[in-house]
Amino acid sequence: ALLVAGAGTYLMRLVPLAAARRAWRKGGAGAGSPASRWAGWLELVGPAVIAALLATSVVPEPSDPTFWRSLATGGTALAATGLAAVRWRNLGLTVLGGVAAYGLLSWLFLAR
Repeated sequence: ALLVAGAGTYLMRLVPLAAARRAWRKGGAGAGSPASRWAGWLELVGPAVIAALLATSVVPEPSDPTFWRSLATGGTALAATGLAAVRWRNLGLTVLGGVAAYGLLSWLFLAR
């Protein structure tokens, strides 16, 4: 289990950064001056960090007695976050929508 968790964590960080490196070498993702190339590459660091933290935030401990309610709460909040991202394309509103959905669902379902 530790090896699978370690490999998953490593891959969640590696894949977006490897894609950025490939795009950088091909002249995409900020082609031009070195400063603009770094800016294009660094745009993908945020999603890599979020992907690395997502699994630990959304998936509850299986031994928890409220496992299924926690999983449903996290999944529903994740869907609300995705909808907010597609609808507004604004990082602040996306985070606010996800946090509000998770907080409301936790208050409604997990407080019992």
